[in-house]
Amino acid sequence: MSSEEKGSTHHHHHRHGGRIPLEQAKKEIKRWKEHIADMGDDCPYDYVQSFFIPMEDIKRLYENYQHLHPTGVRAYIGIKEKNEKGCAPLRLLLVPATKHTDFYNNGPLADEAGNNAGNSSVYDFTMPCPDVCASENDLNS
Repeated sequence: MSSEEKGSTHHHHHRHGGRIPLEQAKKEIKRWKEHIADMGDDCPYDYVQSFFIPMEDIKRLYENYQHLHPTGVRAYIGIKEKNEKGCAPLRLLLVPATKHTDFYNNGPLADEAGNNAGNSSVYDFTMPCPDVCASENDLNS
């Protein structure tokens, strides 16, 4: 990677509201698929290609924490538990945040269903692909 390429990946996202060209997205997704292809075929769920996040959950995350003035959401990648084959299903854990601060312990004491969730404001409402995959398109084919 040239120094010009390296520098551009960090700063150009501010100029376009976070959008990147489709061709760049396709290259980055292809690199991820090539990177994980080395792992073997025993664990198809280790090969997470994407995560679906319901818009309603994003909206609720914003509404529940706007009093903290988050400027975004930080996404952490985690593994729920390795199964008996040693496969490790990935999860995307979302936390209301600013650029330099995570609000991970600012949750309401109970959620809508009345379940006591403690004070956590770490959310795992992501649906990995596989199983929740988009129809074949330019990004996932």
